[in-house]
Amino acid sequence: MLWTLASGDTAKDIAEGEKLLAEGRHRAFKLKIGARELATDLRHTRAIVEALGDRASIRVDVNQAWDAATGAKGCRELAAMGVDLIEQPVSAHDNAALVRLSQQIETAILADEAVATAYDGYQLAQQGFTGAYALKIAKAGGRTACWRWPASRRRQGLACTAAPCWKAP
Repeated sequence: MLWTLASGDTAKDIAEGEKLLAEGRHRAFKLKIGARELATDLRHTRAIVEALGDRASIRVDVNQAWDAATGAKGCRELAAMGVDLIEQPVSAHDNAALVRLSQQIETAILADEAVATAYDGYQLAQQGFTGAYALKIAKAGGRTACWRWPASRRRQGLACTAAPCWKAP
């Protein structure tokens, strides 16, 4: 199961990750980045990747924060430091940049906000997107629609994830 390290405080996030690893509770972590300057986010991510090392899978969610040029630079740096997955680095409306990143970066690019429906995912695939897709069950038209679409993508060798999209009050 994926655990989000989202305090933004590097030392605190490392300590939390170390604790969860030591307890055997989690080995996969997601960092929320994109709200700060690129260099700051890259330093934060690199420190966590180096601290947790080969014991953990580190993924980042950029939350559409970067323009195409920043996305290219940021994704190259994240890939070089060993991040396992980069979620929605550019605007959900910039399919061209998302497609380019998926083709140019070795690390998996996850389309999240860009895929509200199965048709959105189909359009991305038609444009050459080679990354993974995050389908949110409520947005995708329910459980049946959400499971039907990934089956066709898997036959094409593409990856999908599904999430219930729970919200706290």
